[in-house]
Formats: sequence, C-alpha cells, structure tokens
Amino acid sequence: MLIMKVSKRFEHGPTKIGFAVGLKFSKKASQRNLIKRRLREAVRIQLKRIKSGNRIIFITKFPRAENKLNSGRLQESVKNLLIKANLLAR
Repeated sequence: MLIMKVSKRFEHGPTKIGFAVGLKFSKKASQRNLIKRRLREAVRIQLKRIKSGNRIIFITKFPRAENKLNSGRLQESVKNLLIKANLLAR
C-alpha cells in the first residue's frame, strides 16, 4: 500500500519529506491530490518526533486502492514505517 524510501545524508540538517502518487494509482488528479493531502497530514502529526537529517519519500504503489486509503489507515501506515526505519525519536 505505502512504501517509504530513506536517504540519510545530513548529520544535523533539516529533514526533507516528499510524496509520490502516480497515474497508476488513479487517473484523476483530484484523487491523487487527496491522497497526498492525507499523507501530509499523517506526517505532520509525527513531524516533531522524526529525527533530523534525513530525506524521506512516501510512495503509493498499488493501483485503484483509493478506497482502501482512508485517513486512519494512512496515519497508522506512516507511523509504522517510521518506527520500522527507526526514524522516530522517543
């Protein structure tokens, strides 16, 4: 559903976060933008806890999955991915 790629390039620089939702996900720009907005909100909630100095990109991979990606699931997925990558400060 959601994939996260991380590049640890900076020691103490700012964290940069990007979002990619392709045409295979939905041909409608409004659907792709909706998912991007939901992802931004999910990341915003965790932003103060994310360790600095990383480049992170969130990618949606599965086509026609817009019905399965509600806000609650996205927030849970983002949090789980950040925990697995050990990017959340405690």
